[in-house]
Amino acid sequence: MKSRPIAQSVVVVVGATSGIGKATALALASLDARLVVVARTRTDVDRVVDECRRLGATAIGVAADISRHEDVDRIVSSAIDAFGVIDTWINAAAVLIVGELHRQPVD
Repeated sequence: MKSRPIAQSVVVVVGATSGIGKATALALASLDARLVVVARTRTDVDRVVDECRRLGATAIGVAADISRHEDVDRIVSSAIDAFGVIDTWINAAAVLIVGELHRQPVD
């Protein structure tokens, strides 16, 4: 598979409203990626979408909780509706689980 340049690539960034996720979204925006900004809180998503747009990027926002399968489906459909494709998916959302990973249920 041939890699695509970042400019004009469609990138979904989950956890994009703080920390590494936000820094990643803003860096990609400055490189002219087309972004799908995802986090749980609509006002935070809208704020980061605005920041990305000020950097010249085309960006949409989806308020979603990736622990819910229907929300993940909505992220995908929103990205496809807006851009026709997803080139890269970055999951920078943080979750804390205490225990052995192989014993944790997917739900």
